[in-house]
Amino acid sequence: MVYPLVGALTAACMISLAVLTTGRAPDLIAAASLMLIGVGVGLIVARFGRLGPFGGRFGTPWFESHLRDTLTRESARASRFQRELTILAVRETSVGALDRRALLRKTDETFHCQNGWTVIVLPETGGDGALCLLRRATAGRPEDVQAILLSPSAFGWNGDALGRELTALANAEQSSGAVLVNCTGRAEVVPLTL
Repeated sequence: MVYPLVGALTAACMISLAVLTTGRAPDLIAAASLMLIGVGVGLIVARFGRLGPFGGRFGTPWFESHLRDTLTRESARASRFQRELTILAVRETSVGALDRRALLRKTDETFHCQNGWTVIVLPETGGDGALCLLRRATAGRPEDVQAILLSPSAFGWNGDALGRELTALANAEQSSGAVLVNCTGRAEVVPLTL
């Protein structure tokens, strides 16, 4: 809904600019045509944004494709070498709720997504280790963080299945201060506070 409104607003600005530069208003048909073109472009951009592998939940189609490729690569590597892998998605509900230095290592990959989500791929880290890491990172304000933990190595999922599960959990209603964990094929809510 935002993109068509931005398109209409852009068309209105173009009409106003035309009035200011030429000193006369464009005829009604030209003004209506510009408004329709602006709304149409907004609808196309909105639709294009939902063409990614995860329906636009995490970003542009290119961003989501890169995220899916990373999830596929890391899950295949974890499966091939029989290593742990955890996907951590975190959303801060207030500024400064998360100590990012406590979360990241050199081997981790971070994706800053839209809607406030940050997806962190934690190779060679199990679900318990990622939960401990998350608790340490939110020690000051655990009630201001929403998080999702996925341990896909037990399932052998590919990147598309991981993304679909991550999207479903991100869309699920979740209270702050809790973690949705999916390590056994079912989601369970675990509090961040010990």
